[in-house]
Amino acid sequence: MLGFLLYANTLHHGFVWDDKLVITSNPHTLRGWEGIPAIITSKVSVPNKNVWRPVPQVMFAVEYALFGANPLPGHLISAICYGLLCGLVYLFLRRLFPNVNVWLHIAVTLLFAVHPLHTEVVANIKSRDEILAMLLGLCGVMAVLKAVQKENWLWAFAGIALLGLALLSKPNAITLVPVLLLAHWYTYRRGIVDSVTLIPIFVGCAVLAMFFGSIFWAVAAMFTLGIYGIFSWRKALLPLVICLLVCSPLLLRTTDQLQPIDGYALISESSVLNNVLLDPAHPELVRPTAVANVARYLLLAVYPYPLVHLYGYAQVPLLGYDAPLTWLALALIMAGALIMLFGIPRRSPLAFGVFFFFVTIAVYSNLWVTIPDTMADRFMFMPLLGLSLAAIHLLIFILQIDPNTNWLRHWKVSLAAGLVLIAAIGLGSVTLRANADWESDATLIKNRIANMQNNAAAHAMLGFVLYQEAREAPVEARISIYQQALEALNDALVIYPDFFTAWQESGKIFAEVGNFEKAELCFLRAILLEPSSPDGYGFLGTLYFEWKAYEMAIPYFNNALTLSPNNEHLDELLGFCIVGTGQYDALEKVALHGQAQYPNNPNFIAMRAMHEAYHGHDAMAYHFAQIALQISPHNVIAQRVLASLTRMPEPTNR
Repeated sequence: MLGFLLYANTLHHGFVWDDKLVITSNPHTLRGWEGIPAIITSKVSVPNKNVWRPVPQVMFAVEYALFGANPLPGHLISAICYGLLCGLVYLFLRRLFPNVNVWLHIAVTLLFAVHPLHTEVVANIKSRDEILAMLLGLCGVMAVLKAVQKENWLWAFAGIALLGLALLSKPNAITLVPVLLLAHWYTYRRGIVDSVTLIPIFVGCAVLAMFFGSIFWAVAAMFTLGIYGIFSWRKALLPLVICLLVCSPLLLRTTDQLQPIDGYALISESSVLNNVLLDPAHPELVRPTAVANVARYLLLAVYPYPLVHLYGYAQVPLLGYDAPLTWLALALIMAGALIMLFGIPRRSPLAFGVFFFFVTIAVYSNLWVTIPDTMADRFMFMPLLGLSLAAIHLLIFILQIDPNTNWLRHWKVSLAAGLVLIAAIGLGSVTLRANADWESDATLIKNRIANMQNNAAAHAMLGFVLYQEAREAPVEARISIYQQALEALNDALVIYPDFFTAWQESGKIFAEVGNFEKAELCFLRAILLEPSSPDGYGFLGTLYFEWKAYEMAIPYFNNALTLSPNNEHLDELLGFCIVGTGQYDALEKVALHGQAQYPNNPNFIAMRAMHEAYHGHDAMAYHFAQIALQISPHNVIAQRVLASLTRMPEPTNR
């Protein structure tokens, strides 16, 4: 209930930040029920990215089908899911450590529930994938543990199915597999697991491995290895070999699609604007910066300020091994390794928490796989459970509180409870304030830009938000807001001069205020930076069209349409340019394509009429001009065609 109530103040918020990618601007989500088959069978969760997360995407499609473009149900469902997750965290801790005082489990759950680093996940509807991955994943872990305990294959199948759904929510759920191995060690102490239970577990691992490819086959194989041979390595050999044989072709296929960087990591879809570690100018600083980021995450967990939703270039400075933060990170990693080394054999809750943190943050560390972002607050969503568990048991260790102490009377217990309560109140108040940032794109960037002064992407986002505000503002206020937008975009370009989007947005603003020369320079720069993007060509062609420089506009429209063939607006402008230059022979292709793709657009029908009139086919020209005028009585091209005809032929049925 606490988890839900903390985020009740987000229910009136709109679609913010990445919500547009997966919901309001995603054509498959907008199709509602009809889009579900494509969502399940194709990687369409995030446009233009190789991402497959069908579970949350199906939910978004259903919500859109039922409620339309109303963000309230989305925020409500996310808050409810988070509340359920907080309850599940408590049950998971009780299942894992049944002999630990229940108040410790409550304290761990409380710290996890109120932490403000979760704001990005719960307040942003798109990030429900994080909640579902953890919710379904922990359910799967608990189901498999129950299967092993009861030697019941039905529970085993249920656990594997839940883990599969977690992976289909977000692939970072794979990190719960090694957590499951350790949880098995902590909870199962009777020897070798019954083979009847192991068959569905092994089959499930193989299926998951086949679905998820290169990174996941190894973890699934380790899962099989650990569950089957936790006390007997010989028994693990056969399933391990089978798993390797089944999944090795997938390993070869998927690794071919990745490129090595700096000799140690695999690169995913990203750019230096999102992940500064992709900066080719400083490859020697990649690894130490990635190590230092571990310390940054830990410091944010202790003192969550500033909260940043965008760690773009160059929010996180590149560091070497001589930086104090890198040495601090190495020291913390070594301390964690020692805690695990000595604590796991004794089944220490503190060691389990440290292990949980390191395993779940590993996929986001940029040490093994270079991910799309340098850092992100949402990456701490699952690891914070491990840190909360470690923090509470570290406090108990420091205060030397005896588990058998009378917890209601001992002063040390009162001190610990007071410290936890103060921390929870402080963290919860920060969460409530942070939620307000996520009301809209404007509040998000305006409330946080002060903490992102060296962030090119943040300044560009501010410029875009101001540009949108200017277009909706009264005429007398627009120039002032446009100027603010240009200043923000200029700040972005000072930080990162090769920022394609910032140049493009600047060009759009200059064009709208009538400064065509600067707009032209901005669009030319954008095309130079991103020659494969249709947007730059389209905007420059449109600028020349407004300038009535039709001859100059035509090649840019052709380039844009070559890269993005079905763009009705650009097709239309290209036709107008051809009409304006009198190149009627070239008009046929545009007219026929437009009629086929956009049959209700009268301009393409009128262009067809003009083409027919140019070739002396008066009857056909009259026929198409009349059709165009029926759709749009004031169509200028159709009126010109009729005025040019030397006689009015009889209507034709052709």
